[in-house]
Amino acid sequence: MVVFGEGRTVVGVGSRITVAGVPMGNWKQLRLTLRASAIGAVSFWLPDLAVHLVAGRAFGAAEVYGLTLLLPLTFLGAYLPTSKLGARERAKRIGLKMLLGVWLSGGFFMMLAAIPTGGGFSGDAHGTLILIICSVFPLVTYILAAYDGTLGALFLVTVGVLIVHFRSHSPRAGEDPNAVG
Repeated sequence: MVVFGEGRTVVGVGSRITVAGVPMGNWKQLRLTLRASAIGAVSFWLPDLAVHLVAGRAFGAAEVYGLTLLLPLTFLGAYLPTSKLGARERAKRIGLKMLLGVWLSGGFFMMLAAIPTGGGFSGDAHGTLILIICSVFPLVTYILAAYDGTLGALFLVTVGVLIVHFRSHSPRAGEDPNAVG
């Protein structure tokens, strides 16, 4: 057993290594999940932020239509290389992990995008902190996307990822869906 500062320990038992009581394989999966979520969030919301910064108060219907096409395309552009990386590292459900990042970070990115038009983080530090904490709830992402003009893009990406996930994880014709292995 090796003890590090701050109460963290690494224990080697046979071929299983644990950190703070959690098997190392779980830490690797957590790292991959966080990485895929961050890639999904940035690939989807960064173009939205850029469009809002450029358009400012002139943001209108043309930008909404553009974002409805642009955001799913940038997400797809990030998904393709990330899924290949995930396959190489034997990670599963990369699309769902990327989608998790989109839904959990949406409120924060949309509040940033609202700053050029006078919205976003305004008020005292406590109000801002409450907004940031509330922004990680998917329901907040849904509501803010309706105001932000990205609800259509959010719907397309969500449905697209779910279709790809269920088609790739459904039993093939002639296979027993109850078979183990």
